[in-house]
Amino acid sequence: MGDDVDRDKKNQDYKILVVDDDPLILTNMERLLAREGYRVDRAESGETAMDKLRDIGFDLVMTDLVMDRVDGMGVLSFAKGLYPDIAVIMITGFADMKTAFNAIRLGADDFMLKPAESEEIYFRVKRCLESRELKIKVNQRTLELEDLNRQLKKDITQRKRAETKLQKTNMALSDSLSKLKFAQDKLIQSEKLASLGGMVSGIVHEINTPIGIGITASTFIKQLISKMEKNLVNETVDVQAIDKLLKKTHEAAAMIHANLGRAGALLENFKQVSVDQISEIPRKILVDEYINEVIASLSVELKHSPHRIVVNCPQNLIFDSRPGALAQIITNFVMNSVTHGFEGMDQGEILFEIHADDTTLYLNCRDNGKGMGRDAVKQIFDPFYTTRREKGGTGLGLYVVYNLVTKALSGTIECVSTPGRGTEFKVKVPLNGWMV
Repeated sequence: MGDDVDRDKKNQDYKILVVDDDPLILTNMERLLAREGYRVDRAESGETAMDKLRDIGFDLVMTDLVMDRVDGMGVLSFAKGLYPDIAVIMITGFADMKTAFNAIRLGADDFMLKPAESEEIYFRVKRCLESRELKIKVNQRTLELEDLNRQLKKDITQRKRAETKLQKTNMALSDSLSKLKFAQDKLIQSEKLASLGGMVSGIVHEINTPIGIGITASTFIKQLISKMEKNLVNETVDVQAIDKLLKKTHEAAAMIHANLGRAGALLENFKQVSVDQISEIPRKILVDEYINEVIASLSVELKHSPHRIVVNCPQNLIFDSRPGALAQIITNFVMNSVTHGFEGMDQGEILFEIHADDTTLYLNCRDNGKGMGRDAVKQIFDPFYTTRREKGGTGLGLYVVYNLVTKALSGTIECVSTPGRGTEFKVKVPLNGWMV
């Protein structure tokens, strides 16, 4: 009894809008949900639902798919446009996988066939509301992390000012250099952690879609099996019905397999690249495959970018050193071109040319961006040198690259650039490997 009271009290915090042009279904849904303690409102058409959504905030919308004038897709699009965090369950009397997937792609949180049992309705409503709460918490945490990142940039600026002031105090040269090196090491580590944090946020965003589709497909299979079980009891099953069930189940299972495989591949790529970035342990890698994994890990940051990345590298080239350093170098080259080289450009191209001889790996990165003057090229690897300080630039990206190339990989790096003709970085590092 106590659990029921607590449940009803908690459910009273949620307001649900039920949309259907069938008054009987509306009444039944309203009665079932109210019995669980939810606050329920109803709309007999898509237009009425839109009016109510304008005036009242809801946590969940349960809408019939097929309605006159404004259908369920219209209600879904309107609700998500007003309240991106609102949960939406699509309801239909037709088991149409294509329609279900279209609804999911437009932002629906679940898809339900009618008539549905009361326990199924309770389960789906509870799951969608819990998922909505989780998404809200994740978004809040993301905002907190963004605030923390802004504070980190502010701290970096304050440290740079403190270091400039320290250099002007005429302290002993050895003591000044020691303190400056310590501060720089801390800032470089902060830069690496910020990059890794962006990758974490990106991979969470990328795997949401395949996992969501997999859940919907598995639910669809469950519904088909439940329907077949009822038909078996009623002895209304024929060969055609069984063949139709097998065909739809096979399609849904294939969808689950493909999307979960995609999510697994995303996680595997992210795991290896992220481990390499915080590890100093040398290991052998296939350069072409590894660089493409690194670029794939940047997909969220580059998702809406018009710029193009091209990699020309022998498929059998092995690099036996610290791949984490190579990953950081590739990442910083890409972000430097996107942030600085392509500023104000509609579309740019970054070209990686990689080859090797018996002892040396040659990595050239060239873009067709706006380029730099001679004075800027001279300072490009200096710590804290940036042309975007007022926009939050730290001036550490290429300084990190210089240290990784010359210290971690014992190589050399050269920058060639002309205003209006792009920028090219030429890297040479010991191969410490061989061609297979």
